[in-house]
Amino acid sequence: MSNRKPAEVFPPGEFIKEELDARGWAQEDLAKILDKPLPTVNQIINGKRTIIADTAKRLAAAFGTSAQFWMNLETTWQLAQQPEAPGTERVRSRARLYDIAPIREMERRGWLRKTTTFEELERELQRFFAVASLDDVPGLAAAARASIQGEYAGMTAAQWAWCRRACQVAQAVNAGRFARCKVERAVGDLRPLMSEPTEVRHVPKVLANAGIRFVIVEHLSHTKIDGAALWPSRTKPVVAMSMRYGRIDYFWFTLLHELAHILNQDGQQADVNLFEMSNSVDEAERIANNQASRWLVAPNKLESFILRTTPLYSTQRIRNFAKKMGVHPAVVVGQLKFRNELDWNQYGRLQQIDVRAIIQNAAMCDGWGHAAPILD
Repeated sequence: MSNRKPAEVFPPGEFIKEELDARGWAQEDLAKILDKPLPTVNQIINGKRTIIADTAKRLAAAFGTSAQFWMNLETTWQLAQQPEAPGTERVRSRARLYDIAPIREMERRGWLRKTTTFEELERELQRFFAVASLDDVPGLAAAARASIQGEYAGMTAAQWAWCRRACQVAQAVNAGRFARCKVERAVGDLRPLMSEPTEVRHVPKVLANAGIRFVIVEHLSHTKIDGAALWPSRTKPVVAMSMRYGRIDYFWFTLLHELAHILNQDGQQADVNLFEMSNSVDEAERIANNQASRWLVAPNKLESFILRTTPLYSTQRIRNFAKKMGVHPAVVVGQLKFRNELDWNQYGRLQQIDVRAIIQNAAMCDGWGHAAPILD
């Protein structure tokens, strides 16, 4: 909104005077036309009486204008005469706090302590974001998969808060020393886990051995964030997932997408939801998409399967190919859909394997009625 004010504001009486002069009317004439006492008309013209709705309608009828025109003139004049109301600045400051973060939901989730005063709430936000002043809220290095674009390096305030919470939760995760060369090795260790849903429980340990902290944080309302590669420091990367969807192919593709960001040391940008198949992804996202796809199924093997099979896909053929590749059939279906080989409503039953509960029980998790322990 604009805070600009008109250079000069005139009382409605000035406009009435101009109309009277243009028509050659006297105040007495106008009083008779409006059926109002002369003293009342005189007070309105001299700015000593406000124009009410009834008078505005009569002026509109007399001068061929609208009643809204006269009400607007009166309101603008009255506002111009009033100093800023007491407490207006505090209202503005409180509104800014609610712009910075989704306060109510963060309090409900236990991310913020419930407060009773504006000053307490401000201190809570400073504590949450670990800043001395809310003017210093930093840009968290992140490459987050989300379908909404906004502030803070491409993220909305709620997405920003989610990433911050993920970094807080990750502090309680023990992990080895990180080295970029360990990422590819970790992916190799993950490969044998991709065929059976229950094997996802080993993911946190595999990543911890590579120096990557893995956490699950339930998404905040309207964020649509699925996962993020976070860098609270250059030696302690975090892979965070929201598990908005529990499908096994969704889990593996999102996880590997974020690992690609870690490998490429991406950050400071928001990722578009990959399952929306957006054509507007940037170069870092395109690279991460392709890297995740290569890690899931070797491109040459997938292309060979497509050439041999299209368009005669079947459940059994997909199962057989998935077994050869050492992945769950849902992963193959997901990759075929990603390449537009299948419609998004085809072979959905193969994808209906939910691993949400399995990974939540195995990882450091925040949400769904539970607040993860946070290290001071």
